[in-house]
Order: sequence, then structure tokens, then C-alpha cells
Amino acid sequence: MYLLFELCNTTLLLGLCTYSIIANIAANEMEIVLNYVVYVVNVLIFVFINCHMGQCLNDQSMILFTTLSEFEWFNLPLAFRKFSIICMLQAQNPLQMTAGHFYQFSLYSFTQILKTSMAYASMLRTIV
Repeated sequence: MYLLFELCNTTLLLGLCTYSIIANIAANEMEIVLNYVVYVVNVLIFVFINCHMGQCLNDQSMILFTTLSEFEWFNLPLAFRKFSIICMLQAQNPLQMTAGHFYQFSLYSFTQILKTSMAYASMLRTIV
């Protein structure tokens, strides 16, 4: 649940800060623009790290499944065969890093976060 709250919060903050950057560029307030740019970059790095970790977890889970399915488990003793089958059954469902079992973190999700944030900034720019 914490990651879901953090995801919603950062998406809104990115949109608001981007709008503030645009508004302060028009007002020629370069010190404020620099502060907002540094903040936006830090928030983007934080979100990217979460999305990258989720992508790596998913990729490694799929690699494990591929490796187990190509492994010659049928030549092993019975105890190891049972263990291999259990591992293959568990590896069929890849591990995913989610936000509240609602949102899956991946690099695709990172682009969706950026799109949503820019849509918020565009909406604010149109309204205000």
C-alpha cells in the first residue's frame, strides 16, 4: 500500500512541478526553475529505480522459469525430481513488484507515469 500511495503522490507532484517550471520560465524566475528541476530529477530517479527493480525482478523470474524448463530434471533421483517439479510450478507465475496489488512496476509503467504527469501539467497549463 505504501508504494501505491507513493506512486499516486509522485505522479501528481511531477505534474505540478512541471507546471511550476513552465510558469516560472515564463516569469523569468530562473532560481526557482532550477530548484524545481533538481526536485523533479530526484523524484524521477526515485520512480525509475522502483520501476527498474520491478522490471529486473520480472526478467529474472522469467529467466528462472526458462532455465528450469530446459533443465534435464528427469535424469535426477526421485527426491530431486519432485523438488524440480515444485520449482517449475512456482516459476510459471513470474514475480512482480506491485503497488498495492494494483499497479505493476516495470519500465513500461515508468513511461505511463511520465505520460500521466505530463497530461496533468498540460491540463493545468490549459486551465490556469
